[in-house]
Amino acid sequence: MILNIILAFLVSCQTTKPLPVQKEKEVVTRTEKDSPLVQNNPQLHPKDSLYQPFPKTMKNKYVISVFLPLYFDSTHREQNQKTPLSVSRDFYKGMMMSSDTLKRCGISLDIHFFDSEKRWTYQSLKDTLIKNNTDLIIGPLLESHIKFMDSLSKTEHINYVSSLQSEEKCNKNEFYLQSGPSSSQEGVAAAMLVKNNLQGRKLFLINDRKTEFNPITEAFLAQFKPGEITVINCRNKGVAALPNPFPYGDSNVVFIPSKSESFVNQIISKFQVDSQNISFVAPMQWQFFKSFEGELWEKYKVHVVSPYFIDYDNPSLNGFIHKYRSKYQEEPSVWAFIGFDELAFYANMLHSYGKYFQVNLDDLNTPMLHTTYRLRHSRNGCGWQNEYVNVLDFHNYQLNLAH
Repeated sequence: MILNIILAFLVSCQTTKPLPVQKEKEVVTRTEKDSPLVQNNPQLHPKDSLYQPFPKTMKNKYVISVFLPLYFDSTHREQNQKTPLSVSRDFYKGMMMSSDTLKRCGISLDIHFFDSEKRWTYQSLKDTLIKNNTDLIIGPLLESHIKFMDSLSKTEHINYVSSLQSEEKCNKNEFYLQSGPSSSQEGVAAAMLVKNNLQGRKLFLINDRKTEFNPITEAFLAQFKPGEITVINCRNKGVAALPNPFPYGDSNVVFIPSKSESFVNQIISKFQVDSQNISFVAPMQWQFFKSFEGELWEKYKVHVVSPYFIDYDNPSLNGFIHKYRSKYQEEPSVWAFIGFDELAFYANMLHSYGKYFQVNLDDLNTPMLHTTYRLRHSRNGCGWQNEYVNVLDFHNYQLNLAH
């Protein structure tokens, strides 16, 4: 019911304040990883200490600068940059849908869109943000010529949102906000799925040459004791590296973090055995495979951990979908849903809590159209990162949110 109310608001504007769906009890552990403010003042509560770098700063109108890959200076951009342009256009359309909704809610914004692929220098970017009096940066959306947004945000104390990219390396930037979970968080989610829902089975991890030392793999392995998992590293040999015969049983869980469709299909073909109790756990890229066999996915109970999921069977999404179709004469892609959510969530945070809204983030679990925003403070000084991962299972020949 709470989810339906919040999603209804996002399209029809029933309220103007982000709603805390579940207020978690905060556990404070004072370690060397706590922020310097807490280390230097042991009696200071970490949340209280956030008021010093993030003072409450309310404004009548907030300025948001959005950086999208538009390639205005590139010749033949429609042919050469087709994929990033498609993503950025859909993201932009979703944001415009959100902007319309926010205006109806009485939320005043000044939104500036910039081409992230312009030949920016540090100084030109800094001058632009200061001239616009930017309160929040969203982007660059994809890999970009701008390699210094993080350091600029840190120096100028401007909150900086990474919408689609996740940073495994930390630049000690407390003004960094990561909307999607990191690969490490996805690995933890996959491990928790196995521990909580797929207990009592033999567990295998099969790596291709790219995933052996990947953060998702390392985070998954870290959740288990030595000897609990049989790890098979195929490296450059592909499926030829698999044991023959494969030591399967009637109760296996197989985690394959590979993004390669051909590699995955070859692995799954090796499991075409008469067993009713084998489950595969997979990363988000499996959602985009074009040649998967539905019968095998159904038989092997495929589970996917993903930073986003669009549940088209959820009636709460109908309002957004209908309005998007009416405005743009096309179906919304996942990037349109994400663009809508990004602006709706962060604009509401600005409107409700001010320019530096971080103090309130740790209390919020906010369901949106494509995921839940559960941003939590990193104790190593890496800002805030979304810890929520959608766990999906393949049932009735489609992916569904696991319960």
